[in-house]
Amino acid sequence: MPSAKKLAHFLSSAGLCAAGVAVLGYGMSTDWANAFLDCAPSGTDDFTGNSTLETGLFNGTETKLKCPRIDSPGKKVA
Repeated sequence: MPSAKKLAHFLSSAGLCAAGVAVLGYGMSTDWANAFLDCAPSGTDDFTGNSTLETGLFNGTETKLKCPRIDSPGKKVA
């Protein structure tokens, strides 16, 4: 039969290990960054487009709706 001291050490280390696994699991499953951008053509204040960016640990998504500056790769932004 293990002593009370050994049992307390084992249970405390098991609890800390479980807490660490929970923190890592949450950190790996949550979104890490989200961004939202309103877009307008050059020289106007008519913000009719938007772009969103969501990144996680192993994946990310980008959605663009009518963003003239972002939709033109290689074109300089004024």
